[in-house]
Amino acid sequence: MDFYTKVLDFTRAGGDDELTDPSLVVLTRDGDRLFLSSHGGDGAFGQAVAVITEGVDALFEKFLTRGLKATDA
Repeated sequence: MDFYTKVLDFTRAGGDDELTDPSLVVLTRDGDRLFLSSHGGDGAFGQAVAVITEGVDALFEKFLTRGLKATDA
């Protein structure tokens, strides 16, 4: 949760109180929602996620200063 809220600027908006497996958390930022789940079978290995935003370079630099680790993928 710290990564999503302190680095990526999301706010916890709902979900399970306890983050034990399985759990679900709903996060929001600028009117957008992100659902995180640890329920087995929720997704297939190798899934892709698209995030569409403006000013991605500025966001990336801000997140790097907060501890985001950039890797060559």
